[in-house]
Amino acid sequence: MSARRAIGIVFAALIAVFVAGSVVTVVVVRNQLLHTVDRDLDVGLDLNLQVFNQFDTIDEFADITVTASETSTIIVTPSGDVDLVLPAGPAVDPYPLPDLPPSRIIDNVGEFFNADGTDDGPNYRVTVGELDDGRFLALSRPLDDVRSTLEALSRVLL
Repeated sequence: MSARRAIGIVFAALIAVFVAGSVVTVVVVRNQLLHTVDRDLDVGLDLNLQVFNQFDTIDEFADITVTASETSTIIVTPSGDVDLVLPAGPAVDPYPLPDLPPSRIIDNVGEFFNADGTDDGPNYRVTVGELDDGRFLALSRPLDDVRSTLEALSRVLL
């Protein structure tokens, strides 16, 4: 075997190891970022379930001033009627809502899942809980930060 060929094989092996390591790094970082978003959504879901369970009707809740939030909130009835929609983002310029038909909310209680945004909005991470009265509360958080972090990491590794 010639020295040139041996160097080529070693170089190709190093590139393969680097590419594999880069892919693993991006996947691990993505999973960790999603885990952090999931943990935040889980805490938010617990708090929101406690708050919304205090009100007999959505109209009672509507009297409270709602400020900007990192999460959007959607409440649907067991029959699929939408009772409440609070978008994420600043109150004066909220983010587009996630694409969450009521059936998807009802079918995913206790799960974390991704949803596309509407109107060219961001993708979302979503979790769903059930209120004491049988309605379903979906919290969703935009994944812009996760996407931008992964893009920056990919650029650095490239």
